[in-house]
This record gives sequence, C-alpha cells and structure tokens, in this order.
Amino acid sequence: MASSRLSHSPLGANASFDFGPPGELAGFAVPTGHPPSQDVYVGCRADPDASWNLLPCFNPSPGGPPPLPKGRYGRFLAWAGDKWMIGPLVFKLCTPFFLKPDDDDRFRYAPVVCGYLEYDNTHSPASAELVFGVSGAGEPINGPSLAGFGFAGSHGFATTASSEVSLRRDHELFGAKIGRASAFHFVVPPHSKRIHPLVFGFFQPGFHYTHHFADLDDVLAYGVSAHSRYLAASDARDAEFMRSSAAPDCKTRVATETRAWLAASRRLAGDPEVDLTPLRSLHASLTAPHQP
Repeated sequence: MASSRLSHSPLGANASFDFGPPGELAGFAVPTGHPPSQDVYVGCRADPDASWNLLPCFNPSPGGPPPLPKGRYGRFLAWAGDKWMIGPLVFKLCTPFFLKPDDDDRFRYAPVVCGYLEYDNTHSPASAELVFGVSGAGEPINGPSLAGFGFAGSHGFATTASSEVSLRRDHELFGAKIGRASAFHFVVPPHSKRIHPLVFGFFQPGFHYTHHFADLDDVLAYGVSAHSRYLAASDARDAEFMRSSAAPDCKTRVATETRAWLAASRRLAGDPEVDLTPLRSLHASLTAPHQP
C-alpha cells in the first residue's frame, strides 16, 4: 500500500488533504472532485548548517532544496493513519472515522483532518529544524493559542502557538526562490523530543458543520483543541486493522474504499445523518473471521 494516493477527509465535508505517492503534487482538494495541485514541503535538518531532507511531494526550484530520493524515507499506510519517516522525523496524517452516530455531532462532523510532526533530538547537542508548508499565499493566523494559514477562508492548516514555531513565507523557508509558499518552521532544542500537532481545516457555506462553526478560524481552533481525541480515534481504527486476519489485498481494498467513501461523503445544512451503512460493511469485511 506504500505507493497509493489516498485522501484524508472529514465525514460529510466533501473535501480532503492528500499526500503522496512520492513524486506527485499533493495538498488540499476542495471539493474532492478537484485533484490537489500544490507543492507540499515536509522535512527536517539536523542543525542550521545542514541540508534539508524533504519528502518528495513538490517540484524542486533552481537553487532550492531537492526532494529526497527513494530509499531515504519510509512510509507505513494503515486504515486511518498514514505515517512517513525520515530518520528521527515522523510525519503522520490521521483520518478518524466513526461507525455509528452518537451525541457528539460537532466532533464527528467537524471538517478537520489531524496529523503531527514528531522529532527525536535527544541524542544531539544541536537544535534541529522542521518544516511543514504548502505552495500558495495563505493569510497568517496568529492568536494566543493558535498559529496557521488560511486560504480564501475555505481551507487552511494550524498548530499550537509556541516560541518554537514561526510562520514563514516564500524564500524565507529555505533561503532560495521557490515561489509563493506558506509554512511552519519548528525548532527542536538539543537533547529533547517534540510532537507538534497539525490540523487541516475546511469551511464551505451551506454544509451541516456550519451549524457548529462560524468560520475557518473557528474550525481550526476546534481541531487543535480536540487533536488528541482525533488521534485516539484514528489509533483505534489502526489497531483493528493490525489485528485483522484479512488477506493483504482485502486490507488494501478496505483502506482504499473507506477513504474514497469519506472523501465523497457530503452533508449539507438540513440534510439527515450521513448513512454509515457502506462504512459498516467495509468494517465487517475487515473484521469478519478469515480462513488461514
């Protein structure tokens, strides 16, 4: 499954954030019928004088950093989680999904996708640097607890505000001309480990979730506040995936069809609950007893 392009999509939002396969552009798809066409910059360097190590989901610019070649990074794709590794760096995207309605309508239908950047710098005496960004001129979001970028009020990304994260634009990312870009720059102190949350949010008028959220900033703030709950839901799905005795081709089919179904799901204002029967059927095919 390592070469598959699979969307990361909230329930009922008809929107996604895509990343991979290597060598292809990625980013936001709003709505999902429009394939993403952004450069996405994700990577690290061990100290301020080292070269950047960047996952290959962008077009390199003359004088800018190159993407890593095959063999210099790893990927593990499960049912809800999509994990990429560059040495001590882990970049993970999570697609939590729910098999039955409950009382927390806001949590289930929030138009957010969650992820994180994790870096283990415990054995280094130097400060490491991390970057996450996308091409395009985003509007900065700054607040006492939130930092991020929004694009025309319809989609954007955010993290928790701290002294270890700054917003960077265009040539500020790598000291080279790469065109318009909006990114986070993180510093990981020596002899330390950090996990920085990432939240991708969407906001389109007329959708059911506008009953709960006033605008994109409201969506992103909620996603950051509920980040740990979304990761726990994603981890629970992945644990089922790993325990399943289904054949590898069945697991691939279930993961692919689940994400395609989520990406196409749509609940407009006034619509009834999204029918989860197809999702439960996919779940049953994964968890049913299988012959060895």
